[in-house]
Amino acid sequence: MKPKRQPVDWEEVVEYAFLSEFDILRNTREDIRERPWAVPANCVIITQFFKVIGAEDELSRVHQEIRRLITYMQPEKNELITRERELMPTNPTLALQVRNFRPERGRFYEVHKKRLLSITKLPGFDWSTNSKYFFPGTPVE
Repeated sequence: MKPKRQPVDWEEVVEYAFLSEFDILRNTREDIRERPWAVPANCVIITQFFKVIGAEDELSRVHQEIRRLITYMQPEKNELITRERELMPTNPTLALQVRNFRPERGRFYEVHKKRLLSITKLPGFDWSTNSKYFFPGTPVE
């Protein structure tokens, strides 16, 4: 190049976040800053596009986890009541601890039920395609 350009060392390269910050690229034959993939607005759109694609991929996993959570909550409540009744004659102090633990778990369940219900109120939520995920399945023993 004429005139000679200042050499770029590795530390400088690592510091640059965008291609437009490379002075060496500004004086080449082709200005890549004008390329569609180098325009900042297009970069934002592409990033959002890939986030949407990623969200669609995660949706099936979210459905699976919702179903598992709902399936887990009801049997555990019944299990704690059963264990408390079984322990009362033989170990009343442990039965008391189980009794004290039940309301804590109940609050946990209520918070999560409200959050799951708030999902159903989101715009675009369709009960006809999603209702099967919001009911308990068969618990795994």
